Amino acid sequence: MAQDEHILWLAISTSLVMLTLPGVALFYGGMVRKKNVLNTMGLVFLALALASLEWLFWGERLAFGFDGAGAGGSQGVRSSLALHHAMSGALALALISGTLVERVRFVFFLLFGLVWIGVVYGPIAHWLWGGGWLTRLGALDFAGGAVIHLSAGVSALVAALVIGPRSGYGRIEMIPH
Repeated sequence: MAQDEHILWLAISTSLVMLTLPGVALFYGGMVRKKNVLNTMGLVFLALALASLEWLFWGERLAFGFDGAGAGGSQGVRSSLALHHAMSGALALALISGTLVERVRFVFFLLFGLVWIGVVYGPIAHWLWGGGWLTRLGALDFAGGAVIHLSAGVSALVAALVIGPRSGYGRIEMIPH
């Protein structure tokens, strides 16, 4: 019975994390000019598709081991946990997309997302959720404050500093939609 409760809780929490993505899309869509609303919302849903596919194909195995031993429990619990981690990665990438709107092209975000999930999100997830060195130091991250929000925030700040302001910022009026 305990395994079923774990799977049920993972299904509920994964659904709640996934429901934040349309909210992020609507929020970011309301902050950009009218001509960029669809592209902005599309970046969030691209983040969902990209992170889900990449994480489920190879990200989970790279972050938590090829045998799935890092997740523990039955195959159902491991599968549910992999889906939850994929949704967490999608949310983190979607949060970064808010920095990149009106600054980069769709194809760049696709390539950036592929690299970011594998190079940044995967190792940090392993360090905190998979028994990595931060876990051994006693760090805890129950709700994704570091894995999701800290990694996305720092990555968004670096991206904003590297890419620079939007084209025309300060010269033309950029009224949000």
